[in-house]
Amino acid sequence: MDVFLSAWAGTAVVLGAAFVVTLTAVAWIIFFRKNVRRRRRRRPHDEPHRSNPTLAQIGGLPPARESRKRPERQTPTLVSRS
Repeated sequence: MDVFLSAWAGTAVVLGAAFVVTLTAVAWIIFFRKNVRRRRRRRPHDEPHRSNPTLAQIGGLPPARESRKRPERQTPTLVSRS
């Protein structure tokens, strides 16, 4: 009978510890979420939203680049070529 009670006592201790950790985590999350909400600044609704200009607003695409051939680079080697 003592073994049965000690098993229940161990289970109760584990569940109690899990409950305390969960409760602490939930309280911690609630506390920090409130702080984040207070710090967040929103722009007024009457202020226009600034965005990147469209191609039509800036006058279309820039001129095409000239096709230039890139000079070939020598690949580095570990062996000297003397």
